[in-house]
Amino acid sequence: MNRTARITFVASIILNVLLIGVLLGQTPRRFDRGALRQQRLDQALKDLPEADQNRLRERMQKLRAAADPLFGQIRLAEDEAVQKISTKPLTIIK
Repeated sequence: MNRTARITFVASIILNVLLIGVLLGQTPRRFDRGALRQQRLDQALKDLPEADQNRLRERMQKLRAAADPLFGQIRLAEDEAVQKISTKPLTIIK
């Protein structure tokens, strides 16, 4: 292996290690986004007057109740798609 190929190989390994480090370093933050969003919402609610807090909480409960059937339909559609994919062999059309 000549010198240029060796340098390219080593540089590629270093860049790949750095890329993996960056990706793994960002992973915990991605999982905490929901918790951070909830904390911000709780803080914003604390800053509101009591009447507005109750009205907003009631509205959020209504929205969640309205969205639950939609999420159920999405889960059923995903399950059906997985079942169809797993039962039928995939064919490649040329």
